[in-house]
Amino acid sequence: MHNIILLGNGKVLTPIFTAIQARDRAFADGEDKKGPFVACRLDNRSDARLFGWYILVSPEDRSLMLKYSWHGNINGKKNAEKFVEVRRREVIGGKEITVQLTQEIWNQYKGTATEAVMRTGHLLDFRRCNLQISKRARAQGGHRGVTKTRSNTWQAQITVDGKNTYLGNAASEDDAGRIYNRYLRKLKEERSANNRIQEMPYNDTDPLF
Repeated sequence: MHNIILLGNGKVLTPIFTAIQARDRAFADGEDKKGPFVACRLDNRSDARLFGWYILVSPEDRSLMLKYSWHGNINGKKNAEKFVEVRRREVIGGKEITVQLTQEIWNQYKGTATEAVMRTGHLLDFRRCNLQISKRARAQGGHRGVTKTRSNTWQAQITVDGKNTYLGNAASEDDAGRIYNRYLRKLKEERSANNRIQEMPYNDTDPLF
């Protein structure tokens, strides 16, 4: 990634393609030492907020970039290392929620939801090989498909066939785990011939449903 830099003129990745080529091109395929990638242009419309910038994702996540409108920000405390955050917004049940790209990729990649995905490597490289769950999240454990929200409730979601589905919120982690379990039970009943779904485990809650 060291040979892929941001140009001030056009703010695009080089040597993938030039700023002139980028004007009419939202995606470009390439490969480096880490493997293949797709360079994707962010949907920012303001020059001050990463307008015209590109990020790298794994080829498997091209459809994810095409499906939603993704916007980026440069974050980080003063005098601290900066990082690029990419997210989208979606209205579910009449409420607008924010979904991080790292979470969405992890859900699609691993089939589980987590709120604590760390990214290593180049700040614009969102390929799967650069993603991992934070040490804090691994130590805490937790239920599949359950994450804690900023309002101190617990959100349940499930990823099946690359599609992430919001299931609802609950006051406790176990309650959210049971929301997940009930949805998965129904899914197993409806798609009994799908071996992958049948092998998906329930959360260890008491009671289970």
